[in-house]
Amino acid sequence: MLVSPDAASAAVHTGTIQADEAQSTVCFVGSISQGLGTISYDDVTMSFSWSYTYGDNAPIYDDGELFGGATETGSHFHGPAPPGQPASIVVGTGTGNPNIGSALINAQQAADLLADLWFLNIHSTVE
Repeated sequence: MLVSPDAASAAVHTGTIQADEAQSTVCFVGSISQGLGTISYDDVTMSFSWSYTYGDNAPIYDDGELFGGATETGSHFHGPAPPGQPASIVVGTGTGNPNIGSALINAQQAADLLADLWFLNIHSTVE
C-alpha cells in the first residue's frame, strides 16, 4: 500500500493509504483483499499517526479477510523507497483491524514520508 501525504495544512500533513497502489514486489494474483486508511504527520510535534482497515469486502475493506484465508502476523511502514522497491522497516504498527496508532519520527523519516517514499506492508500466514 502506498502512503501518500497531501499538501500541508498549517503544520499538519494528512494523506491516504490505498491498497490499489500497492508497491509490493510480490503480489498474490487473484487476491481481492485491499486496505484503506489515513495518515497524519505533525511537523511541530514530529508525530506520525495512522488509522487503517483491510479486507475483501469492497468498497469499505474492513472485514479483516486476507488472501487465502490468511491471518495477519504483523504490519509496518517501510521506507525510503520508490514504488516497486523494497525498503527497511521505519515504524511498526503491530496487528489489528482496525489498526490505529502513532509514533514519533525523526526529521529524515519525515522528509522521506513527505516525498512519498513510505509504504505499508501487512504480513500474513500466507507469505
